[in-house]
Amino acid sequence: MNKFLLSLLVMAGAGVIALPVLAAEPIQHDVEHYVLLHQYKDQWAKEDKEIDNKLAELREKNGGKKPNIVYILIDDMGFCEFGMPELNKIRGGHDV
Repeated sequence: MNKFLLSLLVMAGAGVIALPVLAAEPIQHDVEHYVLLHQYKDQWAKEDKEIDNKLAELREKNGGKKPNIVYILIDDMGFCEFGMPELNKIRGGHDV
């Protein structure tokens, strides 16, 4: 089995992967979010359009079905914290 897939299964078993929870109230972002949104809104709008076009192409290739996309966001973790030798080498550490 692919080591990347194996690590995802391990993370899922450890409860690292979670589904989004719908908030009862809208999200209130901090000031930094609004500053970045103002600075990059045109660039982000262009990138969003490119992504929408790519997703539309994938839908066409799959007979109109939406693609299954898994998005994993993990914050405040270093490379070695998952114990993957490939990432340890990138960071310059040794195998765990």
